[in-house]
Amino acid sequence: MFRILLGVLVLGAVPSMAGADGATLQFQVGHKSELELVQFSADGSRLTSVDSRGCIRIWDGESLRIVRALAGSPTYISSVSSLYDGELIVFGIRTGRVIVWDTASDEEILSFQAHQEKATALATDDLARYIASGAENGEVRLWDVASGELIRKLGDHDRKVTCLAFSPDGSLLASGGVDRIVRVYDTATGRKRAELGPIANPVLSLGFHPDSRRLAAGSEKELLVWDVGDGRQLQMHEIGSKVGSLRYSGDGRLLVHARHGWVCVRDADDGTMLHTFKATSWEFNSVDS
Repeated sequence: MFRILLGVLVLGAVPSMAGADGATLQFQVGHKSELELVQFSADGSRLTSVDSRGCIRIWDGESLRIVRALAGSPTYISSVSSLYDGELIVFGIRTGRVIVWDTASDEEILSFQAHQEKATALATDDLARYIASGAENGEVRLWDVASGELIRKLGDHDRKVTCLAFSPDGSLLASGGVDRIVRVYDTATGRKRAELGPIANPVLSLGFHPDSRRLAAGSEKELLVWDVGDGRQLQMHEIGSKVGSLRYSGDGRLLVHARHGWVCVRDADDGTMLHTFKATSWEFNSVDS
């Protein structure tokens, strides 16, 4: 059995499904504005949700009851990520600042000016070494988690950066943007390892397979998978609506993605659709499993 966690864009609700067919559904409302992040802890005992006002909720992973409600960021946020299983929340602010928030103390522990324009995308690596940020003007930057110091500037997109994703081993960073291009960088050297696309539509979501070699991308109308080693396109699926969020299962066997209120579960190797089920009547922009 596996569970899928969704963040509903409109209502700030957290539906959770259990089982391959989505037969068991819990639906909890814990926010008053749209959600930007929902995330299970590694052991599934808790989940963290963050809304566009920067408010944080900590939930029991089994009962889906709120354990703690935190004030979080004092201002509206433009992007969000997390560290240490959601113990630290990383906010991107419309002024271009990045704030790291400690959920234990409900306090800011680090802040730095990442960009002169809105920080539109954030990602953190699983080893908690890096914060990657992308901006309205196409900048992509890599920062040190502990100090907030700039490690390096990476190649820029022509237009707004919409999504970022680290490979599970932290060796690669992928960026996608309104320019319909996906770029993959070596985090140790900053060297561009691959440029994928342009695809037909702006890139909205990215996710690496656990093998750190395959990369999935969702756009406004399609889902694609590449081999980042040689740049080959392995899969392309016409979806017909936004793929605003996607994620591989931990064992790498499944690829889960959103499709305007529907959850789609595919075989990760060949893209075969295994299950689809209606989750909500609204669009959702965050998925975890």
